[in-house]
Amino acid sequence: MNNFPQRDYADVSERSELVRQTSLAVANAQSPPGECFVFGTGDNGQLGMGEDVVELARPRLLDTIPGVNAASVIKICCGGMHTLAVCQGGLMYSWGVNDEGALGRVTRKGAADEESKPGLVTLPSNAGGVVDVSTGDSHVAVVTSTGAIVAWGCFRNSSGQWAFTAGEKICKTPTVVYSPDGSQGSYATNVASGTDHVLALTRRGDVYSWGCPEKGRLGRVNADLADDAEARGPEKTKPLVTPAKVPNITAVVTAVVAGDNHSFAICAGDDVVYAWGLNSYGQTGLPYDPANPGSTQTSYFPVAVPSLRGLGIASGDGGSTHTTMLTRDGKVYTFGRPAYGRLGQLGIDPRDDEPKPTPGLVHGLDGSKVKIVSVAAGGSGSNAAVTADGEAYVWGYGMEGNLGRGDDCDDAHVPERLVPTRAMAGKKIVAVSFGGQHTAALCVGGQNGDGSPGGKRART
Repeated sequence: MNNFPQRDYADVSERSELVRQTSLAVANAQSPPGECFVFGTGDNGQLGMGEDVVELARPRLLDTIPGVNAASVIKICCGGMHTLAVCQGGLMYSWGVNDEGALGRVTRKGAADEESKPGLVTLPSNAGGVVDVSTGDSHVAVVTSTGAIVAWGCFRNSSGQWAFTAGEKICKTPTVVYSPDGSQGSYATNVASGTDHVLALTRRGDVYSWGCPEKGRLGRVNADLADDAEARGPEKTKPLVTPAKVPNITAVVTAVVAGDNHSFAICAGDDVVYAWGLNSYGQTGLPYDPANPGSTQTSYFPVAVPSLRGLGIASGDGGSTHTTMLTRDGKVYTFGRPAYGRLGQLGIDPRDDEPKPTPGLVHGLDGSKVKIVSVAAGGSGSNAAVTADGEAYVWGYGMEGNLGRGDDCDDAHVPERLVPTRAMAGKKIVAVSFGGQHTAALCVGGQNGDGSPGGKRART
């Protein structure tokens, strides 16, 4: 239990209103339709260019979506070895590895051409339109306009394929996994995925979790059950793969963030962030005692993070062992494992592998020169920050080409501007998403952020 004072909300409607206002602000900030550019490693078809395109050192326009204008993409999301694109009209396309049902559509076994290029995903007829999407290693979760959540794929545990529902390990077609109870407050608004778990936020500001419980990532299961890797019967599995409310959060939640094995609930109105899950490198921001790691490596239930209190955290993203957070005034903080430059902070030796649980400002992204409007983090240790002017800065692990720096595939220890290709020149980057070894960037328009014609120097 934390000692932070919590706001006393008069009633549920007040909680719902704060979440509604925050959700509207996010919705209003969404970009118009644009183009998807992909780069990195695609030896499993995750670039969407067909089975012959296995590596792209620089961003390339994805123009392989069948029957759809390349400039109609409104959202991108990269999973472990698969990718999702939402287009105008609510059309959703997937590509990449489908061994565990991550594509949400049937493909013939061994038919690489069906997996390595975008194919249409069909949601249940009564599900509604797409509001939000998240991807894990082998799963996808979609929030719809009816407040429901549709999902598919597979959750793994430390022993391999584990479960997706109580009765099946793999779900290959989109299936409704959460439905609101009829009240407006129970409508889902956002989702975030770790490798094998999902967090969902409702209009009321409640957080739900489901998936693999290991390392405390669900925030609602005690240690004995969470880390029991032995095979479980349907009776024990069902409560874990069924969305259920995360307890011990006393402030209204306005955003959820998931790393591979750790989770966050951001309460912007109270300037409090709750964390739970694996803390092996300080990636939850909670204190880490290297002399006594057993008591500090995992939190099985939400704990308010003292070091994030008062920073104005608004959103963020998590990798496997680090976290990147964004404040309301456009500053970027990182914490967790420093190796490969994934924290992007000056004064840290990139060979240093000691946990860094205290949030530190990313070099050059302290709000004094550029304002950051969104951040992304990848499981391999890659990061991106998108500016209000439509530029992107990248740093961290780069050996797979997933930073888009051309022939320079070394790690970037501090942020570097992602130099646009000729096809990107004059366009604004509005979002970046990292997969396991690949990256997608969404670009819109042909003007700079001030409305003047685009045309900054580009390289191929």
